[in-house]
Amino acid sequence: MILLNKHKVTAIYGRGPSSLYADINNGLFTEPVKLGKSSRWPDTEVDQIIKARVAGWSDDQIRELVEKLEADRTK
Repeated sequence: MILLNKHKVTAIYGRGPSSLYADINNGLFTEPVKLGKSSRWPDTEVDQIIKARVAGWSDDQIRELVEKLEADRTK
């Protein structure tokens, strides 16, 4: 697993920082992992969310995925 910074995530996700954080607030993208003052996202989570978007998942389905991904962090 690789932890990606905000600039890499927005480049991969194809949305700007404000859109990324709006998606986080709406449950459509995972919260970042905090490392000190830095925010990072596991590349595996970013990949799964993008694949769900490409597959045409609804916002509700993506919210469920995001909840699962965040819950899996504690396992």
